[in-house]
Amino acid sequence: MSEQLEKKDSNLSTLRDNVNQLESRFEKLREDVISKLNECSDCIKSAKQLCQEATETTTILENKLTNASNEEKEWKDIKIKLATTSIQGKVILDVGGEKYTTSVEVLTREKDTFFTALFSKQWQLERDPDDKNILMGTLFPNETLLKFEHKKKLNDFYGKTNQQWELIYKATRDGFDANTFHSHCNDKGPTITIIQSNNNYLFGGYTAIPWTSDNSYKSDTTAFLFTLINPHNIPPAKYLIDTSKTVYTVNHTSGYGPTFGGGHDIHLAHANDANNSSYTNFPYTYLDTTGKGNNTFTGARNFTTSDIEVFKLA
Repeated sequence: MSEQLEKKDSNLSTLRDNVNQLESRFEKLREDVISKLNECSDCIKSAKQLCQEATETTTILENKLTNASNEEKEWKDIKIKLATTSIQGKVILDVGGEKYTTSVEVLTREKDTFFTALFSKQWQLERDPDDKNILMGTLFPNETLLKFEHKKKLNDFYGKTNQQWELIYKATRDGFDANTFHSHCNDKGPTITIIQSNNNYLFGGYTAIPWTSDNSYKSDTTAFLFTLINPHNIPPAKYLIDTSKTVYTVNHTSGYGPTFGGGHDIHLAHANDANNSSYTNFPYTYLDTTGKGNNTFTGARNFTTSDIEVFKLA
């Protein structure tokens, strides 16, 4: 009887061990299954993300392709028009007011020239809004203040119709403080300064004398001031230097922005977008030919700027 009980206990113990082993194996199997399911879930998420990125990339490429197609069509239209003009008779080039007759074939005969670049779409075109003529390059690139007619007028004031300029300082991009102006504009040769007041009037000045920070006046018989947009509806006008006061043409004080004339005819203060310290005392060194005196540029003596652009000769 005792032996039978011992045998039963042994069998129960063996059975218990087997059950424990099965339970351990089942638990491990369950963990493995959960791990694999998590891996599958991660793979599905990655696949969805890749699909989304592929869709976005496809959309971007389709938009670029559409833009490229539109540009291609525009250039083909331009070439067809120019070629048709040539076939029907002539192509007319307006060079500084002088008109010359030629053909597309002649213009593109020499390789690696502006005209071969023009017909191979390697040149940005600017058009006259009045007669739609194609202009060779831009006169004042990378700016935002000047309309096309203002660009032409400033070059008329300067005395060279096709003069090109390079933007070296833009206050809304670089900063309105005097130090920033001088760091961008000193020793850059002749410059033209365009000022926009906070009421959107446009005016400025030209000087052939490079800007410096030596706190002195400079003499320049070629300097002039101008108005493009003003409160009096005066057409764009140029104001020459008083020949008896040329020693005060421009002021190179390090703590000032662009400053023209003694007095000063146009003075831009430090941080001129944040205060009303900039002013005009016109006419003092420059001649008033439109009769509005100190109210010429903005309608008042003091003003605040919203932007300034300075260009040097390109």
